[in-house]
Amino acid sequence: MQWLRRAGIGVLVTSWYPADKSDPQLKDTPGFTDGALPLLLRMAEKYQLKVAIHHEPYPGRDAASIRRDIEYLIDTYGENPVWVHVSMRMTLTGPVSI
Repeated sequence: MQWLRRAGIGVLVTSWYPADKSDPQLKDTPGFTDGALPLLLRMAEKYQLKVAIHHEPYPGRDAASIRRDIEYLIDTYGENPVWVHVSMRMTLTGPVSI
């Protein structure tokens, strides 16, 4: 983390699967990315980095499961100050980050 900070990197984007899902490359390890998240958040805060989640696709993922996953992230980790906050607004061409 210290190297990242010294290199001028300010935001980490990490892959994330819900606790009951797993990365196909990490077979038989459901919850690995979710389990690693608390340490990543603590270290990011220590080194003044921000964190964003890449919500990985998984079999059966749909609008309802995405909502549950986001609610879980907010309920479990939402108070942490390291999250990147992005404002969105709709345009004729779709959502745009501000």
